[in-house]
Amino acid sequence: MKIKPLLSAALIFSSMLTYAQTEKCATPLNFRQRVKQNPQLLETRQNIEKIAAKWLKENNLSKADSAIVTIPVVVHVVYNPNTPEQNIADSLIYSQIERLNKDFRKLNDDTIYARSIFDTLAADIQIEFCLANVDPNGNWTNGINRVQSTQSNFFMTPFDNSVKSSSTGGADPWPADSYLNLWVCDMSFGGTPFVLGYAQFPGEDPATDGVVITYQHFGDRPWDSNAAPANKGRTATHEVGHWLGMRHIWGDGACDSTDYVGDTPNADAASQSDCDTTKNTCFDTSSYWASRGIDPPDMVENYMDYSADACMNMFTKGQKARMWSFLNTARASLLNSQGCSGQWNSVNENFISAESVKLFPNPVNNNRTVTLEWPLEHRFNRIELYNQLGELLYSSNFISNIGSFTLNLPNNISKGVYFLKLKSDKSEVSKKIVFH
Repeated sequence: MKIKPLLSAALIFSSMLTYAQTEKCATPLNFRQRVKQNPQLLETRQNIEKIAAKWLKENNLSKADSAIVTIPVVVHVVYNPNTPEQNIADSLIYSQIERLNKDFRKLNDDTIYARSIFDTLAADIQIEFCLANVDPNGNWTNGINRVQSTQSNFFMTPFDNSVKSSSTGGADPWPADSYLNLWVCDMSFGGTPFVLGYAQFPGEDPATDGVVITYQHFGDRPWDSNAAPANKGRTATHEVGHWLGMRHIWGDGACDSTDYVGDTPNADAASQSDCDTTKNTCFDTSSYWASRGIDPPDMVENYMDYSADACMNMFTKGQKARMWSFLNTARASLLNSQGCSGQWNSVNENFISAESVKLFPNPVNNNRTVTLEWPLEHRFNRIELYNQLGELLYSSNFISNIGSFTLNLPNNISKGVYFLKLKSDKSEVSKKIVFH
């Protein structure tokens, strides 16, 4: 009498396992599930789109061209103490914020790899992210909320948002009108991540608003071959794109589907973690490309495709306009958030000892990657690499609010002793590194 129910359950779990092996983003799945529970959500979504489209029609993005918006982030790390690796290190969190800032500000080193047909479209979104330093009660915070859970994992959370509530073993969100809630948890099934991440579109239920990323793919971790090809933190870039109103670049359908952005070429399917620059799956008839007499290839390097992290390198100007239309409508309250308004200790910022800056690994191993960490009350905005003769070999400016910087040594750096300098307007620290 119980054979059929058991068989049915087995088939469901089997299909879930297959889905887990192939699916990068569960944002559409989560939306469909919420529509089943609340059919009114479709009309709500349509109204939000209309309001954003109206703002975009009436504004020429002059505000976006002259301003940079900083969005406070709280990272809820929900973990089972029996699986300690779920409780990810602060350094991974810092690296993820750094990755978001680089990608959304077009400061990513690989932006140069956008193909010539697309490189003039690559946009600085002019949105930055900071780990919150003021919590909802006005108290100091480091923006990281660690929550122990009795749940072994949250592989069903794309269906029920269970990680987003303490009543179901997760973590309650901070007010969505002031913070980007970013949950990190285990979404594995059968040892494989069920999905890598999912997000909620602007203007919907604040009780579930935010982004969820599976812990194995959170943070910029180029050294982690097990996380490849999604090991550079761009699952979060993709999902935060959804949170700011972006759709998948192929429109979640065939060639006649749309992502509501004119300069992203039509495609009939996701790239599925490849980087096939020869693909041209649709004849593009959009006014943007038709007016130029061009039928462009699929934009596999776009963050809103399903490409490998190493392939992704750009948002477009059209995507920027769409993000800002939501930022000024459904997410306008974030423009007045005080979540990152805490005062830094100017005395500590002026005086920081070299011992306060941690550098690892040292000696640097063959993967040529070195990470520096320092207390969050200090801020740097530039890193420089010198040889023993004092010659500058590498330099980079970076967003300074995360207490961490990961450097991939340039390929032309040979084995030897070098010096890394962290700089701000008020302080400088030098660290010796050995590469052998």
